[in-house]
Amino acid sequence: MKKLLTICLGLGLFSQQAFAVTTETVTGENFAGYANSVLATTGGFMTDLGNSTSPGPWSSSLSDIYGRVTDTSAGSNILGTQNNSAITLGFSTPVVDGSGNDLKLFFVGNNGHKFDVTIGGASMSYTLGAGTNTTGFFDPAFSTDPIIALAINLSDFTGLAGSSFDRISVAIGDGYCDGPIGMRPTTCPDITGPRSAVLSFVGTYNVAVVPVPAAVWLFGSGLLGLVGFMRKRA
Repeated sequence: MKKLLTICLGLGLFSQQAFAVTTETVTGENFAGYANSVLATTGGFMTDLGNSTSPGPWSSSLSDIYGRVTDTSAGSNILGTQNNSAITLGFSTPVVDGSGNDLKLFFVGNNGHKFDVTIGGASMSYTLGAGTNTTGFFDPAFSTDPIIALAINLSDFTGLAGSSFDRISVAIGDGYCDGPIGMRPTTCPDITGPRSAVLSFVGTYNVAVVPVPAAVWLFGSGLLGLVGFMRKRA
C-alpha cells in the first residue's frame, strides 16, 4: 500500500514539473523563459571578455558568445563584425502569441540600435534612437553603457498571430564598426550601416505550457483506482 501511495505521489510531482516553466529575473523584471542556446550564426561575432578598467580581450569563440547571450544580467557585449552578421537563438521554452507583449530584446549601449528580427519566417526592422528604451540598469563591466530593452508583440508580425515558435533570428550587422571611434578597426567599411546593435539577452513573457501526456494520466488514474480497491479489500 505504501509503495502504491509513493508512486502516485511521484506522478503528482511529475505532473507539476511538466507544467513548470523556466523563470528568470532580468533588470528587475520576471520572464517565463529566455534564449538559452545559439543555433546558428551568419557572418562574424565577437564579445569583450574584459572589464571597465581593462577592455578586452575580444573573443570570437562561439562558446564565449553563448555565455554572453545567456547571461541573465543582460549586461553583455555581443556584436557583429560584418555587415551581414545574424544570430539564431533557441528558447528554453517555446514562445506563444499571448496577450500583450510576448518577448523583450535587451541591448547594451546608448548610441542607437538598428536591427532586423525574424520569427517564423516573418521579419521586421527596428531602430532605437540614442537614449530611448532605457531600463535604468547598466552593463556591469562598463558603467557608462546603459541596458536598453525593446518589447515585441508577435501579433505585429505578418501571419504570427496565435502561433508559437522556438527560435528567433536577429540581424545585428557590424556593431563593432558603430562603436567608439577609438575602438573601431581601421577597415570598417560602413560606420552607419543598415544594422548595428549590441545584443545581450532575449526574455519571453508568454510561453507554451507542455501538458502531461494522456498515457501518464491514465496510468496514474489506474493506480489510484487500484489503491481504492485494495483499501476496500482490507
